Amino acid sequence: MPTGLYILEGKGGKWSPPAVIVLFGWFGAPQKHLLKYAEMYQHKTCGVIIRTTASSSDIMLRKKENLARHGMEAIRRAAAGIESLGEEARVYVHCISNGGTFLWDAVKDKMIKSLQNQEHSADPDAAVLRLIHSRLAGEIFDSAPCYISTTIGLRAIRLTVQGFIPRLLVQLFFLLHVLVESLYIILTFQKHIPEAWWDSLIQNPIRCKQLFLYSDADSLLDRDQLQLLIESRRENGVSVQERLFHGAGHVQLLRNDPQEYTKTCLKFCGLKFDEE
Repeated sequence: MPTGLYILEGKGGKWSPPAVIVLFGWFGAPQKHLLKYAEMYQHKTCGVIIRTTASSSDIMLRKKENLARHGMEAIRRAAAGIESLGEEARVYVHCISNGGTFLWDAVKDKMIKSLQNQEHSADPDAAVLRLIHSRLAGEIFDSAPCYISTTIGLRAIRLTVQGFIPRLLVQLFFLLHVLVESLYIILTFQKHIPEAWWDSLIQNPIRCKQLFLYSDADSLLDRDQLQLLIESRRENGVSVQERLFHGAGHVQLLRNDPQEYTKTCLKFCGLKFDEE
């Protein structure tokens, strides 16, 4: 099993249609925390629950090829799961913070290219990507996506990297990367990466329904930019749901209000929620 990839078999019994959940974790997410999200789905599905994280350097530097490689490790197993479950099986992707969103975004880029070049695609994962696209029923974004900025990046490092010296080194490396990237953009007259990425999220041709979960106390998420994304996706014909939580910090929604969080996610995925 590849590092950072975990699989839990569902215990939900004969639900119809069966669901496979792909869970992409946040930057530096510990296994024990991701298990809480996986367990939320495990007893409601008859498919397989998959959760994975990428390395911190791949996420920080947005290395698309590496991010896609990490993401595809989960997607291949999701494809195997839905093939074994039959024609009714559907896939839902649950992304937490930008760390999870970057993984899924890189996979979707591969998916779009595969769909655009179906007859001439040299991608060995082309068949897997087309299968996932045909069964993709919804996307959930928890505390994400966060509009990219230098300030937000430094704040995210402060929240996730333990120890003063390691944190300082990572922040210095991040600032150097931002400087080099900015100079390249200026010299080549390209659109700034935050704007270009946000535009790509708005215009993404994959149009399954979406659920955005966010908090009024999230120090990393720009709610104005998120609302712009939500409204723009709706204008593009996408069915978009949103749920505002109160008082929860970044990636703390499940911890602060587990019942409402679970109820919202399961309902979105067409799974039964048992009231306590």
